[in-house]
Amino acid sequence: MAANEDGVWSTVPAAAKFHIERAFHQTWWFRVTAVLAVAAALYGLYEMRLRQVAARIRTSMMARTAERERIARELHDTMIQGVQGLVLRFQAVADRYADDPSAQAVLLPALDRAEEMLVEGRERVTGLRRTRVRDFHKELARLMHNEIYPQDLIAPLVVQRPPRPIASGIMDDILAVVGEALNNAACHSQASRIEVGVRYGRWEFDAFVRDNGIGMDAETLASGSPKGHFGILGMRERMVSVGGKLRVESAKGFGTEIRLTLPAKLAYSANRDAGPAIGEA
Repeated sequence: MAANEDGVWSTVPAAAKFHIERAFHQTWWFRVTAVLAVAAALYGLYEMRLRQVAARIRTSMMARTAERERIARELHDTMIQGVQGLVLRFQAVADRYADDPSAQAVLLPALDRAEEMLVEGRERVTGLRRTRVRDFHKELARLMHNEIYPQDLIAPLVVQRPPRPIASGIMDDILAVVGEALNNAACHSQASRIEVGVRYGRWEFDAFVRDNGIGMDAETLASGSPKGHFGILGMRERMVSVGGKLRVESAKGFGTEIRLTLPAKLAYSANRDAGPAIGEA
């Protein structure tokens, strides 16, 4: 509304249209770009972490291989040579008493056993030096069929999804955690049935040990391990050290499940021609 020089007000209001452009940070394309940039940054950090863990595993494997070769050299230069010298000495004694049946009855079996031990020792030294193909499922079966466990306690291995080759650098850690969980269940859970399983997921690898035993109460579950025991804590630390995680689910009277999870890029071997669940050591 406006008035003229004589103070007469107009009867028709004046109107003007105008448009304020949005700032660039208020546009939809900026928001989409920001979300994509944040997602890319997070994925880049995740990839960097995986590369760091993989590099640490490779370094650990190289150190482990060098240590095995050092032990093999020392065994060959000390124990093997020493046992061989003792065998030769006992052979000389046996030759001296060749006409004594009672002496031969004692010496010859001892010589045979000493030679067997010598052969076994050489095979072990050769095994330490040699890169050998390992079957992951056979290694798991060896853990599950340990003679210390009752015959019907361990259920057959559960395999979910088609098996994939397990990376050699991570196989020992997986077997160590599964073996510790299996031993804990067999010794402490009072279970009548223990299940062991693996799942070859596209993005993650899982392995679990599940029992129908007495379970753990909330306090024990929160602390991570029963008082005076550090098995679960050690398993969790081992998994974290190689880029994985460990989850424990339990309830008093309803059993316990221990599950380890590893990213696929760490768990699976890059060599897809190695065969199912096979790695090298």
